[in-house]
Amino acid sequence: MRLVRSYPAAAYFALTFTISGCAALAVASPSLTAGRPLTNLTGILMVPAMLAGPPTSSGRPEHSEHGMCEP
Repeated sequence: MRLVRSYPAAAYFALTFTISGCAALAVASPSLTAGRPLTNLTGILMVPAMLAGPPTSSGRPEHSEHGMCEP
């Protein structure tokens, strides 16, 4: 915990890349475990999965209940 408080930006980016990588692997793993090449659809589905990393690792809700960003 001390490392996260000392280097919050590095911790955020490490967590973001870990979440994004795991999400992309979760989308691609059925094809990879079956020994098939990745299809174009799999590649397209990996993009939104990888975009889940930044908002997930920020730890704050993006919008309040009134639809406005919180300070």
